[in-house]
Amino acid sequence: SEVAEEDLKYFTNLAVLDLSDNQVKMEQLLELNGVIDLNLQCNYMSSLNLPMTGCFPHLEILNLSFNQIPAQDLPQLAIFRKLKVLDLSSNDLYTLPESLAYLKVLEDLNLSSNNFSSDSVLVSASQIWRALGTITTLKRLNVARNKFKGIHADLLEGDCFSSLQELNFSFNVVSEPENLLIASGFQSLTILNITGNPFALDGDTHLLEREMYSNTNATIINNALSPPSYLKRRNYVKKDKLPYPKPIAKISRDQPTDMKPLGADYQKSIAYPLADFKPKKVEHFPANDERSKEFYEIFTPPYHKKRPARNKLQANVAAQESEGGGFFLTEN
Repeated sequence: SEVAEEDLKYFTNLAVLDLSDNQVKMEQLLELNGVIDLNLQCNYMSSLNLPMTGCFPHLEILNLSFNQIPAQDLPQLAIFRKLKVLDLSSNDLYTLPESLAYLKVLEDLNLSSNNFSSDSVLVSASQIWRALGTITTLKRLNVARNKFKGIHADLLEGDCFSSLQELNFSFNVVSEPENLLIASGFQSLTILNITGNPFALDGDTHLLEREMYSNTNATIINNALSPPSYLKRRNYVKKDKLPYPKPIAKISRDQPTDMKPLGADYQKSIAYPLADFKPKKVEHFPANDERSKEFYEIFTPPYHKKRPARNKLQANVAAQESEGGGFFLTEN
């Protein structure tokens, strides 16, 4: 996306800026000196090229999630003297700088959904936790959805994480609760989230709960998880899909019915009276009508009167009806 950098200096009162889902580089926004909250998630950022001084002097909240910022560019964030909230989730990070002490007032750090791993052959997990321990003002740390097997305290020194209040360790690969017992030494800790870890799914949390309650007042969060939708058993009920709103009745050949079709039965030389197929006569006036013949003739349609037979067949039919005899159709 194009940015008219020379015009940005006129936005002196702009405090909150959301440029997510674009292709904006952070160095294109250096003229926005009044911004406090800046959202640059999903901007295809693969590097940081910030000056040493003089940009974003009031920035407190920075969202750089869903980018590709490498760990070697993170020390450039030291120019943000007032930065309190930093979101670096989903940046494919697998390591951190040796020290993050330059983030002097940082309180909230989100490192979820990265590639940190206890089994990494590129960097030691203990070095990652030592770097995190250098942020002395850190209150909320989110390392969910990584591949940590625990808190690696081998290189921690002094009162690391002394200000930490909330630790989100959900959806990692902790199989032994002993690997998180170091958290019971974080005196300010109030919330520890262990949802989705193997030992938490097995319900093996008694040891961790006892240690946490005896040393701190922290609350352990272990939310119950339902199986994914693709693992749920579904009871499929087969239903007949009818093309009509009212279903058509199915009649079998063995079922008795009042219908007398001229189909297969006719081919078997079964005779039916012609009266079954001729329409019934409809009187236009009731039988007890006592009105005069003239009145009847006036309102009776002309086709109601009997007409002479047109051919010999009609004459025979009329004779049979007048004599009360039955007329049958047969196959010769």
